[in-house]
Parts: sequence; C-alpha cells; structure tokens
Amino acid sequence: MDTILLKAEQPVSETSVPNIFIDRYMPSANGEYVKVYLYLLRLLSQPEAGCSLSQLADLFEYSMRELSRAFRYWERMGLLEMQYNENNELCGVTLLKLSDSTSGPDPFSKAPAETETSESTISVKSVSTPPKAPSSAETSHREYSKDELKNFSNREDVGELIFIAEQYLKKPLTHTELNTFLYWYDTLHFSTELIVYLVEYCVSRDHRSVRYMDKVALSWAEAGIRDVDAAKQISNLYSQANYAVIKALGIKGRNLVELETAMIEKWTKEYHFSLDIITEACNRTITATHQPSFEYADKILTNWHNANVKELADIERLDSNFKKAKRSVERPVHTNISKPAINRFNNFSQRTYDYDQLEQQMLNRNRN
Repeated sequence: MDTILLKAEQPVSETSVPNIFIDRYMPSANGEYVKVYLYLLRLLSQPEAGCSLSQLADLFEYSMRELSRAFRYWERMGLLEMQYNENNELCGVTLLKLSDSTSGPDPFSKAPAETETSESTISVKSVSTPPKAPSSAETSHREYSKDELKNFSNREDVGELIFIAEQYLKKPLTHTELNTFLYWYDTLHFSTELIVYLVEYCVSRDHRSVRYMDKVALSWAEAGIRDVDAAKQISNLYSQANYAVIKALGIKGRNLVELETAMIEKWTKEYHFSLDIITEACNRTITATHQPSFEYADKILTNWHNANVKELADIERLDSNFKKAKRSVERPVHTNISKPAINRFNNFSQRTYDYDQLEQQMLNRNRN
C-alpha cells in the first residue's frame, strides 16, 4: 500500500495538545512514543504537506519497526486507530478525540468508543506494516524513582556495570540513561554481562547513543536473547549478512542506511534465512534489475518465506515447478480431429477413389 490516510475526529487548524493527554497519558508513556504522537498532531495542521513514514523514521532516527511499535502503543491506549486493507497493509490512521471528562478514557481499552467523525486528512507514504501482537519488549519504559536508582546503583554488579558503561561512553550516565540501563536489567532481565556486551557491541560500531543501544536491546529481547553467546551468534550473523548483501549487490562508496539494515535484520532474524539464500536473492536482483534494489530482493525473499523455503534445494524445487507450469501453458493442446463442419464448400457427397485402378487405366491408355 503506497499511502495511508491520517485523520482526526475534530477539525485541526493548529497544533494543540489536550490537557488530558499531558495529565493522563504522557507521564507513563515512553518519551519516544510521546514525540511520535505530538508529531502526528503537528502533521494534521498541514494536511496538504504530506510526509512519508520513512521520512518520519529518519527524523527521529527510528527503524520502521520502532515507528510501528509507537503506533501500536497509542492504539492500545485508545488514542488512535489503525486501519488495514485485505492484505494486512496499513492504509489509515485516525487520531481519536480525547474525552473532556475528568475520568478520561480507559488507557487500557482496546476498543475505543465510536463517535461521529469530522475528518482532517493527510496523505502519508507507507510501507507494508501488518498488525502484530505486542510483545513484552514493546511496553513503555518504567520510570524509576531516585531511591530506586540509588538502591540499584548500590548493588555491586550494577555499580560495576555503570562504571564500565561510563568508561565506554566517556561520560557519566544521565538520569534518563541510567533509567534505561536499569530497564534492561530489571524489566528485560538482561544480565550485567549481556548489558556490558551490548554497550561494547554498539560502541565498536561507532554508536554511542544510549537510545540506539535501547533499540538493539529491544530487538534482542524480542528475539529471546538472554546470554552473551546468543547475542554474539546473532550479531555475527547480522554483520556477516550486511557484508554479504553489500558484496552481492555491488554497493560501493557508502554505508547501508537504516531502512536497508532493517530489511537485512528481517531476513536474518524474522525469516531465519541463511547467508547463501540471501545472497542468491541478491544475485537474482542484480540479474533482473541491473542495480542494487533492496525492495526487489525483499520481494524475492518474502515470496520464498511464504513458500516455506529453508535451503537452496527448496529454491531449486520452486524454480523447477515454475518452469513446468510455464511449459504447460506454452505447449499447444492436442485434441482429436473432429469432422469438418458442414458448409457450402463441403455440403455434397464425398467421392471415393481406387488409386490402383486409376493407375492401371492410365497405363492401358498409353499402350493404345
């Protein structure tokens, strides 16, 4: 689906934030989710401007998965509603009108009450974003009190973790950063060894932002990673996949952008494809398009995933079946020859001839 329709249940002529949002929803929400909601309100004030979701993701340095996670959070809170087409592609987003009552809407309601809609619309470019059940890693970060932060910091293993992290980042952790580290430790149940490796892994790739580290932590949690060995395995596969794709597609002189690395992450972590299968898809992409196209390669790999491809032999089987089906379509169908239809050219009694008798008559005539 190319576009989604962003709507509001009230006319929008300026960017205003309802008090109930600030009082009831903002304190418990992840700050990144708050920014997404506020920016959606801003977009509604300029319905003619348009904005692609990839631009929105680039603006906040999110992946498409993280942007989708923010949308689903506000949908669970009853602040917006997403519509999908028959192909499970996101085709519309409606910002729901907040109640003016003191009690406000139930923030955990999954079915917000329907009201008559006065629509302000904005066309927003979209990639396919099928609905997905929220995981534990998609919940908003808990805000720890100062006393809780102090108690955690007094633990020997946590204190050592904070010291090592500050050495890697070359600065003291802020209150927000410390809160994020404790979220990994206390809510995601990461060991201190795994968190240290997480920091080391991100810094070695020149990513010192704790916000970026948090994205990696959430992806590891969704993948069920709970120890350093598993993290190393998936990190090595991901790094090798990046190199294999760059080489197969002939990309030179630039690094991969976030949307491209997100696709590779999907191929390796969600589809669980091996490097030889990913490379084969990239080779076919170059053959077909003569240029590096992640979108084309993604279509190939998605089709293979839907066809339950697990190894190269499965691809050969699909190719063979495709060739057989193509030949059967191209081959003419032979049927029994039927009698010709009666028309003015053959509507008479057909003569039969004895060719041996005719030949003998010709010989006898020549002798005479």
